[in-house]
Amino acid sequence: MKKNNFAYIFRPIAQGSLVPFMVSADIALETGSRQDAGANSGLAWISLLGGALLAAFVILLVVYQRQKREAILARSDIEFRALSDSALAGIVQVDLTGKVRYANEFAARMFGLSPQELMQNGMARYASDPLKRKAMLEELQSTGQVRDYELDIQNARGENRHLLFSASLLAGVANVSLVDITDRMLAEKELRRFSRVVSQMADTVVITDIEGNIEYVNPAFEELTGYSSAEALGKTPRILKSDHHNLEFYEGLWKTILKGEVFQDEIVNRKKNGEIYYETKTITPIRDPEGKITHFVATAKDITARKQMEGSLRQKEAEFHLIADNTGDVIWVLDLESQRFTYVSPSVKKLRGLTPEEVMAQPMSASMTPGSMQKVAEELPARLELFARDHTKSTYTDQLDQYRKDGSIVQIEVTTTFVRTEQDKIQVVGISRDVTEKKLAAEMLLKSQTSLEHAQAIAHLGNWELDAQNGTGLFWSKEMYNLFQRDPLLGPPRMEEFMQRVHPADREPLMNAQQTAIETGHRNRRGGQH
Repeated sequence: MKKNNFAYIFRPIAQGSLVPFMVSADIALETGSRQDAGANSGLAWISLLGGALLAAFVILLVVYQRQKREAILARSDIEFRALSDSALAGIVQVDLTGKVRYANEFAARMFGLSPQELMQNGMARYASDPLKRKAMLEELQSTGQVRDYELDIQNARGENRHLLFSASLLAGVANVSLVDITDRMLAEKELRRFSRVVSQMADTVVITDIEGNIEYVNPAFEELTGYSSAEALGKTPRILKSDHHNLEFYEGLWKTILKGEVFQDEIVNRKKNGEIYYETKTITPIRDPEGKITHFVATAKDITARKQMEGSLRQKEAEFHLIADNTGDVIWVLDLESQRFTYVSPSVKKLRGLTPEEVMAQPMSASMTPGSMQKVAEELPARLELFARDHTKSTYTDQLDQYRKDGSIVQIEVTTTFVRTEQDKIQVVGISRDVTEKKLAAEMLLKSQTSLEHAQAIAHLGNWELDAQNGTGLFWSKEMYNLFQRDPLLGPPRMEEFMQRVHPADREPLMNAQQTAIETGHRNRRGGQH
């Protein structure tokens, strides 16, 4: 009897899992006996039937395993699509021919399409720079992947978008992730522009966190304070504290900005070298999208020069008032547009018997006699026109008559100067002086001069003045011109010319007398005699 053996390992399903199992069989074949042959034949048929059943079972098992793999793949695909559709990035699958096999909603929106339209149209037609896209594909095919490749597209809505491509190549399919960085690029561009503007500002800019720690200073801050950016970062603005402000001032500052309000005020600070400076400061709270204050931005303008000028002006104003209040002359300012005085010094009380307030309450015309007012009205337009053309000619001196409070008339000498204000208005600054007594003295002197000339003419005498040092004639009386028959329009002659008119015999005695007079004068000055 001959035996044939076979064995097969298979994995039947047991409670939902695969468990390895082995089946083996022995087939005994007896030869030479017919009877045995029949029996053995039956056994063979039984064995063959078992083999057929086993083969069918194996086929069914293979089909089941394939269906299960397909189900797993299908479930994985569903999970992948569900995950990609909920992702915040564009996900696209593209084959080597450029056909889009899958696109999620996020990717489709970048191109201004639906996923079906993107799969139908493809992505190539939307590339703004085909050569750059070609270079990216060549790199993908060469290395199997690309990372953070920037490409510009113009989508179906005509919008220019800036996308960040990352892709890996697997089994002839490129799995692509897309991130739209257009808004980020615009924000970065805006930030760069803002940074350029801030860095070039003449005003100082300081950015701090909520605790007041400095995170940024611009170059103007460094130049003004003397602190470099490296020295200021991480510090607080207390490095500038000058001790000119009390604790309540700073408490009020923090109370204002922590409430989300803008703080504005003048602050006295101290530079790195200890020098004091003044600035007008504005501190603005910065909020995040939820409305929470995260930072403070402080801008400031250096007003040190202005403060110093204001102090100097206050000092000069005090000095001016000291002079104006104690001088006998009247100092005043007239606004030409309103024809009223805007300032009159207290000495007007002595000159006209009126207080400054009474004078400023009246128009200019009420202070002068009609004749003087007419003179001013006639000359003022021409003077204003000349001032508009040439500011160098802006001061004039006039003789005018004004009324006193009691109605009497005072004769004054007025010196006026035209000035232009910062508001482009023209004002007149004037000084008035009482010349009543001066005019009386001049009239008396004129009378005396007339009498003297009449007496000299009768006596044929003349008087003259000479600068002995340089020989220049200073004055000749009327009778001197008559005696020497010289034209008065020529003026006094020099000493040389005068001596030529003297008789030769008298020249030396005259020169000796003149020299003696000069020496006598010198001796008197040295000895204190006059």
